[in-house]
Amino acid sequence: MSEQQNLTIMRRQKDLKNKLFETAVRCETLADYYIVAGLYIKAGCNVWPWHKGFKEPSEDKHEAPFYGWEPEGFMKLIFPVTGDKLLTIPQLFNIVHGGAHQSHRKEAKKWVHGNVVLSENCDIEYSDLEDSLAKLLSEAAALGSAE
Repeated sequence: MSEQQNLTIMRRQKDLKNKLFETAVRCETLADYYIVAGLYIKAGCNVWPWHKGFKEPSEDKHEAPFYGWEPEGFMKLIFPVTGDKLLTIPQLFNIVHGGAHQSHRKEAKKWVHGNVVLSENCDIEYSDLEDSLAKLLSEAAALGSAE
């Protein structure tokens, strides 16, 4: 990766930090947690070294299933988050990916339905292909904007 690409990525992560610092997302399941952790990390957030991962809400003594970006890094919060500091997973995704994913999703769906035929006993669904292609298009766009 060139120095210019690194600088662009660093600027993007600084912008994301400004938008996401001290925000959190409610995670009710392990799947929610992995999505949220991955998005915060992709945005440039480090994981707090003492973070122990996902806690089942039913086993959490704090009754606050919120995970987010704090000064120490990504962690589980012990108090509920409200207001504009509380994000949903789609909101977090759109901030990290710059909202471009929806246009890529439409483009991917159009391409898959025009170019792919799956057999009846295939384990792959059209939506799986659309999701994968949309993700690739989003990643390619992000790399292209970093140049």
